[in-house]
Amino acid sequence: MKYYKMMYNGNLAEDRNYASCLEADLNGIDEQIIYHGKNIKKQEWGEVTFHCDRKEGILTNWLGNVYNWELFSEDVVHELCPIIGHAVQFLPASVVDEQKLPLKKYYVMNVLNVLPFESLSKDKSDLFCFEFENNLYYNIAKYAFYGNSLMNYDIFRLENDMYALFVSENVRKIIRKMKWEEFGFLEVDVI
Repeated sequence: MKYYKMMYNGNLAEDRNYASCLEADLNGIDEQIIYHGKNIKKQEWGEVTFHCDRKEGILTNWLGNVYNWELFSEDVVHELCPIIGHAVQFLPASVVDEQKLPLKKYYVMNVLNVLPFESLSKDKSDLFCFEFENNLYYNIAKYAFYGNSLMNYDIFRLENDMYALFVSENVRKIIRKMKWEEFGFLEVDVI
C-alpha cells in the first residue's frame, strides 16, 4: 500500500484566496495537545474558537489557522469517519467571522496513532538530528518507513516528528474523489 504525508496546500490557498483563521481563543488549552496521540476528554477540551476574516477569502474544507491544526469541515468528518474514525478524534471548534457570528461547523482532528521513531528507516530517509535544550529534534526531508510497521494504519503521526501527518492511499483516494484541492500529498517511501 502507498502512504503519503498529508499537508495543507498553502500555495494553492494563496492563489485561490482561501480564508484562514489568524486568531484563536483556546481558553487555556495547550496548543500542543493534539500532537501526543492521547485521547482528549470532553472536560479537557472545553471551547475552542477560531476567528476568520471572511473578507480574506472563501471557506474551505481544511481551514488554515494560526496553529496549523487539522481544522476540518463537517463534510470532511463525514467522508473520513468510516475509514479513520477509530484512529482519530474530531473535536468541535467554533469558527466565527469578524462580528463573532458563527460560520460552518468545524472540527479539530486529534490523531491517536503515533508510531515509534523506529518505524522510520534512518538509512533510507533524509534526516538531520539536532539537540536543543536537552531535547532531540529531527528535520526530515525524505521519509522511508518500514512496511511492516505501517500495517493496518490509515492515518498516523510519527514520534519525534509530531507535526507531520501521514495517510494511506485509502484516505487519499477519498479526498481526491471529493476534489478538495486544499489537501496536498507527498508520497513517502515504504521499504
